[in-house]
Amino acid sequence: MKKTLKVPKLPQPIRTDIYLSKVTGMSRSRVKDLINDELILVDNQPVKQSHKLRGGESISITICKQKETINTTIDIPLIYIDEAIIVVNKPPFISVHTGAGEKATTLIEAVSSRYPIESGVGSKGREGIVHRLDKDTSGVMVIARTHIAYNSLIRQFSSHKVAKEYIAVVDGNLPLNEGEIKLPIARHPIHRKRMMVLPGFGRKAITKYKVKERLNDATVLIARPITGRTHQIRVHLSFLGYPIIGDTTYGRGSRYINRQALHAFSIEFTHPLSGEKSKFEAPIPEDLRELILAVRQN
Repeated sequence: MKKTLKVPKLPQPIRTDIYLSKVTGMSRSRVKDLINDELILVDNQPVKQSHKLRGGESISITICKQKETINTTIDIPLIYIDEAIIVVNKPPFISVHTGAGEKATTLIEAVSSRYPIESGVGSKGREGIVHRLDKDTSGVMVIARTHIAYNSLIRQFSSHKVAKEYIAVVDGNLPLNEGEIKLPIARHPIHRKRMMVLPGFGRKAITKYKVKERLNDATVLIARPITGRTHQIRVHLSFLGYPIIGDTTYGRGSRYINRQALHAFSIEFTHPLSGEKSKFEAPIPEDLRELILAVRQN
């Protein structure tokens, strides 16, 4: 949503943030964020919040429509942003988009409330979403801001031209230093929120892996999903007998970490506008580093 204000004649100069807070009802911190993101322009030019208005200026304000229930204080670390894409480091314990029974603020709600996404890009509640991470999985994600970017990224994901790397810590020591898992995956016939390996009926699923470090009764892996099935890495590793540590759905809980030890470390794709290969990384989070240290010292 974009609106334009005409500043009337003023008795004395006033700071931009103070003036807009008074006339719009927005908090000064919200005004500051919009100014820093260049979503507030004075006479079509970005300014600082301390810029003095003297009267006669034209101010344009671009704001994404927000739901009253959105918690805009959720911290979603920003890795990269331009006019076409947003790349974030998704924290664990937050859903990417709305779903059945989902009442908490989602990642896309928190992101789009701060960084505008073109109207109609993706479906309602999933604006800009071209891929997803499980709620308790952390790591790098790319979000489309425009129709052009959305269509380009969807095509790249569909044709398996997006390269993704995950860090996973699994129970046990895999016998091989690297390998490829080619096992079809389908939804569990009884437990509908779970997936399972189902030869002859499931959808094609391929995961490549390489051992990064061998620990005491555990292994740190780099997993590269070639396809993008729901819970793919978790299901494949569990089927082999090496479930991800902390995964209570396909393995068991852990005293060292309160979620599955899975982190999307990097993503590489062709930028929708420049046509150049772009790679982004999200550093290994503290809880995974603490887990690895604890198991290493055990």
